[in-house]
Amino acid sequence: GESVWVSMFASHLSERFAETAKKKGDETLASELSRAAEELRNAVMQAGYDEKSETFIRGYYDDGKPLCRLSDSPFRLDVLPQAFAPYCSIGTADMQYRALAVSAELLYDKVYRISKLLTPPFDSTGENPGYIAGYPPGIRENGGQYTHGALFFALGCFDCAEKLISCDREKARFLSHMGGLILFCANAAFRC
Repeated sequence: GESVWVSMFASHLSERFAETAKKKGDETLASELSRAAEELRNAVMQAGYDEKSETFIRGYYDDGKPLCRLSDSPFRLDVLPQAFAPYCSIGTADMQYRALAVSAELLYDKVYRISKLLTPPFDSTGENPGYIAGYPPGIRENGGQYTHGALFFALGCFDCAEKLISCDREKARFLSHMGGLILFCANAAFRC
């Protein structure tokens, strides 16, 4: 399969290494890395953005079927590509906001005050997403809170809020509040 999220992450790393190469005086490498980052961002927008649900797809199975595309049945949403879109400058700030707002609605559990990595969990639907399905539904990566996912979700909210603060304070406030809530509730002492 192919991972949209890993493509996002690779674009981010390529951009950061391009900055390092430029500081070291290697303009050729900096240009190549910047071009690679831009190509990856364009590929994510072309193959990894679901216009129908206004969210990002997690990836693709070996047979080309989308993994965690919200507009499919059964729908699934994974927080990582939603959170990394603003962090990696993929799409517009409004697209990033919409993906994060949908994530907040579907992945933040207000009762248990946790931020889930994906929803709904994989069960006996016949899909095989790999090792994730080895966990019982609702545990760790399979629909439970997974610390790195919660932290990336918060970072994505803060990054997008910063982009929106000058043009849409209401959306920026919502994302800032959501990011703070995720971080606050990630500490088990505050979930009581």
